[in-house]
Amino acid sequence: MESPPADMTPYYQGGYDPIPSSAANLRAIAAAEKFRTESVLKYKSAGCCLEIGPWRGVICSNMKDAGFDVTAIEMDVNCVNFLRDQLGIQAIQSTDPACTMEVLPPCFDVAASIRDHDCR
Repeated sequence: MESPPADMTPYYQGGYDPIPSSAANLRAIAAAEKFRTESVLKYKSAGCCLEIGPWRGVICSNMKDAGFDVTAIEMDVNCVNFLRDQLGIQAIQSTDPACTMEVLPPCFDVAASIRDHDCR
């Protein structure tokens, strides 16, 4: 089995929706995608959430608004800056989430990663 490439960025270009212009715009988008967090929120109403690969931050936004302390690991620096500046979450730029997770404290109550954006 081959290891994944060190830089995965080329494999993800072109398929993303644009980063919203503000937190308010993101929240409007996230409101239509609350189904992504409903199953978690049935059992847990607060705590620490880790999202791997949040892109524009729909789950981050909904989990933060639900009362969670959110950390995100994302390879795109523009997304990381948006999540930090507009949502006030801890966003870490990394192309190697597994390595990044090794240095984070083991305090997460919820971990999320959406692979397919059309998986209703």
